[in-house]
Amino acid sequence: MPGQSQRFFLPVTLLTIAIALVTASAAAQTGTVDRAVAAIGAQYEEMAQRIRLSQTPEGYGVGIFRSELVVNKDGQPWRAVGIYRLAYNFWFEEIADPDRGFPKRLRQATIATDVSSRHYVEEFFYDKAGALIFHLYRRDDGDKPAEFRLYFDKNGPVRAVADGSARDRLTPDDGLAARRAVAKSEELKRLFALSLKEPD
Repeated sequence: MPGQSQRFFLPVTLLTIAIALVTASAAAQTGTVDRAVAAIGAQYEEMAQRIRLSQTPEGYGVGIFRSELVVNKDGQPWRAVGIYRLAYNFWFEEIADPDRGFPKRLRQATIATDVSSRHYVEEFFYDKAGALIFHLYRRDDGDKPAEFRLYFDKNGPVRAVADGSARDRLTPDDGLAARRAVAKSEELKRLFALSLKEPD
């Protein structure tokens, strides 16, 4: 009957439109995240090349500086642990601003920890405004190595990659990991600032 057909057709049409809108919105969001992650990757690779160049004779004057702080550098046995070594590395640029005393801009920081047979690495990468845009955590304990990556855009996490598996719908655990990364990043920034301060 015409009336029943129209009544049936209308909800189906609305449902189809709603699904199409949700799909389009999800696709647009994924595209936005993809572009943000690609931009972060490009910045990261550019910085990695500059860092590699800075560690060669040809890289003298490339404009990337490194500071290193190492705990137990000589590898003496640590009580109740055995092997223990903690190393902080900071890569930074000098801003050409004589009025502000040529301030330093942190671009990348790493923490490498050896505890007995276990090895841990954390990496923090910053954009030119000083915002955290990438965090990496890697654990190698000899049994099951693990790696976790977080990408940030507009001061918030947008993608998590756990052992190679990416997701843009972040879980509560991802949110917790992001908050911990940001908090640790702030601690590193304070340590970096202290490392540049000359004794009174």
